[in-house]
Amino acid sequence: MNKYKKNREDLLLITYEGITGGRGAIFTKQIASYLDKSEGINVIDPDSIPCIWEKFVHDKWYPNNGRASTATTTSFQERADDRPLTQDQLFVVSRMLQSLDERFGRDDKQFSTIMNSYMNRLDDYSDSMIRMY
Repeated sequence: MNKYKKNREDLLLITYEGITGGRGAIFTKQIASYLDKSEGINVIDPDSIPCIWEKFVHDKWYPNNGRASTATTTSFQERADDRPLTQDQLFVVSRMLQSLDERFGRDDKQFSTIMNSYMNRLDDYSDSMIRMY
């Protein structure tokens, strides 16, 4: 983040949940647009991106550039029950996210939004674990 502080337009932030979730094709178009600015990079037709995204993320083909799915489950939600975190682990991850947000989020609203989203998910997860036990 420090490297791109003065050249924010040279940085593209995409989350795993964003790229694999229901709006992943939109984020994939952002990646294609970002890469298209680079010399020597050939990007596919933007109208083909939803179909290609579905194939790689969900292993589905949609004829005639059909619409992508609207899946909403995130990777964190998918794995939360399989790999529960201890309260100590939750605390460490929460502090790390807060520290990153304090360090970089002041100057970058998108980064701060992502960190806050992760902190909210972590809080929800922590609350659900407390209720479970």
